[in-house]
Amino acid sequence: MIELHNVDLKLGSKEIFHNYDLKIRSAEKLVINSPSGAGKTSLFRLILGFQLPDRGNIYVNDLAVIPKNISAIRNSISYLSQDIDLPQIKTSELITHIFDYQNNRNKKPENDEILKILDNFMLSSDHLEKNITDLSGGERQRMGLAICFLLDRKIVLLDEPTSALDKTIKDKIIAHILNTNKTILIISHDEVWQKHREKFRFENWITRQ
Repeated sequence: MIELHNVDLKLGSKEIFHNYDLKIRSAEKLVINSPSGAGKTSLFRLILGFQLPDRGNIYVNDLAVIPKNISAIRNSISYLSQDIDLPQIKTSELITHIFDYQNNRNKKPENDEILKILDNFMLSSDHLEKNITDLSGGERQRMGLAICFLLDRKIVLLDEPTSALDKTIKDKIIAHILNTNKTILIISHDEVWQKHREKFRFENWITRQ
């Protein structure tokens, strides 16, 4: 599903990856919980094609991450960044806007499907009528997660998805992740994932100098 072969990457004078290999199978759930500066966000940028390696090859769904394939690759991935930057509109309008994009129109969810996934993340129909700016940090985080899964893409990249949430909601999100057949990569320093260590694959890197 996702493969990196002999990847080198430098940012300025700092070596991020050297001769790095990684293979993530279809439907695998991978948690990356390495120190800051170890290359976690760079890995996501490489997979999405926002950053190209200095050397080596990257494949997503058997497509090489090269300029001509990047659009197709991104259309197979849902990505939630750590800094959830959502437009200042009503939540229901945001969902409508996202599914009006040509690449998402065939996945437009029914209202019942939207309400079901909101309930999974302890959000209600009332949240759809709120402006994004009126949501708390944790509510915005959960709304971003809900939209990621509503897009129903094969691969989901989540950067610190539980940082603003309490324990009960974290457990609900982990349960939802484990019940999907999607390939999911999670960047997180949250110890909550350790409680489910047998159900996730973990990658631990040391900081590269």
